[in-house]
Amino acid sequence: VDLRGEVRIATKAEMAVRVEDVLRRRLHVALKNPSQGVDVLSDVVGLMAEALGWDDDRRKAEEAAYRSRVGEERRGWEQS
Repeated sequence: VDLRGEVRIATKAEMAVRVEDVLRRRLHVALKNPSQGVDVLSDVVGLMAEALGWDDDRRKAEEAAYRSRVGEERRGWEQS
């Protein structure tokens, strides 16, 4: 998978503006990857920041929100 190209398509052609949208709905990395995309999260955030002109605060917020969501899901699985 060409991560750079896929993120570029997701942000420019498909108008994705959230990391979760790209990793879950556009690339399905969260479903196909055992780490749920956490292993490529920094790369995706950087690529999206470059494409969408995010500042450092937005980068940090997107990364934190995604990590939080993954953590919530994992805790839910452990309780099941």
